[in-house]
Amino acid sequence: NASITKLVDFWVKDMQNKRVLKLYPFIGIVDSLLKNEKSLLRCGAGHSGYAIRTDGKIVACPIMTWIEDFFSGDLNSNPEDLKVFPIAERCINCEVNHICGGRCLYWSHLRLWPEEGDQLICKTIKHLIYELKNKVPEIKELIQKGIISSKNFEYEKYFGPEIIP
Repeated sequence: NASITKLVDFWVKDMQNKRVLKLYPFIGIVDSLLKNEKSLLRCGAGHSGYAIRTDGKIVACPIMTWIEDFFSGDLNSNPEDLKVFPIAERCINCEVNHICGGRCLYWSHLRLWPEEGDQLICKTIKHLIYELKNKVPEIKELIQKGIISSKNFEYEKYFGPEIIP
């Protein structure tokens, strides 16, 4: 996690040069922190972004096209009636789930990795969120001084940016 801290420090320091490097995990999290915005799954899987299979079935995520439990409907379905998939139960009480969004629908429901690995990834994600949260006052000051703009943190949501791995 020391490398994450070092990268966050570099990223914020570089903002003094009147630019915000488009590091998608960073801009997505900071955008939410600046707007005090809570997030569901950041990629949109299973709540606002779906994939359509070649047979017309609609699935929660393009990685899960073969998993029937994640079918949401078909081309005849009303968009409001598509099945919505919640974050994993283990993420519900996490102190950063409103920023993280629950990581990845595929990861959280299929549990393909050992618990120790999952915990290490979650620990790193929490560290990243806390490091960025600690930089928000400095970032706000740069915005207030006109060195950067809050628009620098806007990004294309729900179309593939991997904000939380």
